[in-house]
Amino acid sequence: MGAAALAIPVAPNIALPVTDGLLARWNANFSTVSVSGGRINAVSDLTGNGYPLGDEATGLGPRLTTYPNGLKAFRFNQDSFLSADTPTLGPLASTVIAIIRDHNTRANNKTIVSAGKRSTTGGGKLAYTTAGVNGAAPYVGRAGTSSDTVVKPYLALGCQMQVAGWRNGAIGTPGTAASNTAGQRCAVNQKSLNVANQNAASAAGLEVGRNSATTTSSSTVGAQNVANGDWYTGDIIELIVYSRPLRDDEFDLVMRALSEAYRIPEIKGQFALEGDSRICSVLPTLPAENPGMWMTDPGSPYALPKDVRVINYAVGGSTTIYAPNGPLRGRLDIGGATSGFQCLIPGGRNLLALMVGHNDLSQSAVIATADNPLTIYQNVNSLIHNASANSYLTLGWEVVLIVEIHNNNERYINGGNGWTGYRALQRSQVAGYNLLTDNNAGPGQTYEGKLRNLDVPLMTVGGQTVFATGPDTLNTNYYLPDRLHQAAEGMRVFVTGGDTPQHGLRSVWPS
Repeated sequence: MGAAALAIPVAPNIALPVTDGLLARWNANFSTVSVSGGRINAVSDLTGNGYPLGDEATGLGPRLTTYPNGLKAFRFNQDSFLSADTPTLGPLASTVIAIIRDHNTRANNKTIVSAGKRSTTGGGKLAYTTAGVNGAAPYVGRAGTSSDTVVKPYLALGCQMQVAGWRNGAIGTPGTAASNTAGQRCAVNQKSLNVANQNAASAAGLEVGRNSATTTSSSTVGAQNVANGDWYTGDIIELIVYSRPLRDDEFDLVMRALSEAYRIPEIKGQFALEGDSRICSVLPTLPAENPGMWMTDPGSPYALPKDVRVINYAVGGSTTIYAPNGPLRGRLDIGGATSGFQCLIPGGRNLLALMVGHNDLSQSAVIATADNPLTIYQNVNSLIHNASANSYLTLGWEVVLIVEIHNNNERYINGGNGWTGYRALQRSQVAGYNLLTDNNAGPGQTYEGKLRNLDVPLMTVGGQTVFATGPDTLNTNYYLPDRLHQAAEGMRVFVTGGDTPQHGLRSVWPS
């Protein structure tokens, strides 16, 4: 991690290897982009076919953002969309390929491109993720329905820049011939597989960033509609639409050409984030308040290697309660076909960073116990290692437990009046308790080397602590007014570690 942004070439303007059926192409770096009042008004079509994207002046509107390396992207966040008056398109006869960054998994079944327009006639989804519940992997299209175990783990989207593709062919189970056009072919970078497609309505026009077939009300700055996937929360650098389903070989050729042109390697490992709103932020969620976006910003001096996938599974309000099942336990117990925590990169490093605990203080099962922090610590351990149920270590993850940042509840953090300090437990400073051996990860145990803590409260900026004390929570540069959640600058320091990078989240994955 250096002191300046890395010098990486901006977007390539490549000639596509397949042009038959090419309907429209929009690029944040090479299209003519009109911006007014901060929101995008119009984006020219690079094909010359005359299908510009336009803003219908509803919702919050997409923004044009520039990364540290100079690359530009269309940012769709909280009911932002653009539309185009294209000919009829449908989920059985189209292909969509995009260079994107997926912000987080808080919205389920996210729509990236849909046929039709709400202002006229809505249509089916053309490009989307399928993750029906929190904790499900954000698979491209219907890849989650596949029984494949070799390619499928690579087909979940992350915060990092990637090429994503949806070849939408005829309904039914496809054959295996290299030239078939049946079924949906799902792809990320240069990994792809075929699944049975899902039929839906064709319609004229398209919308980018919103599901045209629903009637969800527009968002406002104070009230974002992010509980479902009627719109997209992510960045789009380039978007390409074909009016026909490309053959397998054509589709793969375009995916490879874009991956190579943008210098996007195949995924070799993944960094997942889990916990509550201190690691995914509170609504309205901005990309700057998501540590996954900080760690994947193209050209950033603290960006992860480009072959690392970053997925933020955290959801506000999450608790560690074991029985009855709490949110974190529920996300762990999702079935293997769609489970995010069973979507591991084969042979690669699979690292999970976890911060959770505060919300348990309001749970009756915890309140009823004499020592609330000790109960929470034991609940967290049941998620990290469990011999009789799913747990992070037994599923194959390497785990980093983030030591609790201060939340203005001194007794919870540091103990007193019958409570054991939660931080002391996480730091293995309480007699009779040790984070490693309590989770079968101590010296000589099964998961030795697979668990550690990250002592974020020890970080400093200008010689001063940031997340360690009650007075720290009063600093509005780092905390929101609730004195619980990080502000955008606080999340940046949470990632980088300020003057002490060894205590920042980024430090757990070497460059």
